[in-house]
Amino acid sequence: MARRAFSELEEKFNKEMESFPDIKLKRMQQYAVAVTLDPDTAHPHLILSEDRKQVRSLETRHKLPNNPERFYTNHCVLGKEGFSSGRFYYEVLVGEGKSRWYLGVARESINRKMRIALCPENVY
Repeated sequence: MARRAFSELEEKFNKEMESFPDIKLKRMQQYAVAVTLDPDTAHPHLILSEDRKQVRSLETRHKLPNNPERFYTNHCVLGKEGFSSGRFYYEVLVGEGKSRWYLGVARESINRKMRIALCPENVY
């Protein structure tokens, strides 16, 4: 059921993107930023690529130094760079068969030790 719902959502997204005028996309892309992930914030179930541009989930925790900036409840990682204002455009490539992932924006002060409900209603 979840796979079918994801497939339908992907199909709808692709149709929307086809109708999205190239000029609007180019206008948005002028705000593109390259995000480097911060290993000091990565949950122990997440592993970052060497260039810190990719993340993948592990089935078991790997041993990491205790760090007050690290997420321990939610499987999250923050970008190394911070932004206080402005417009930003991100391109995200999600691997084949992945049906659960989130992209969001958070304040630097977010509590990383408590469970976070990942939804638009919660402002971080």
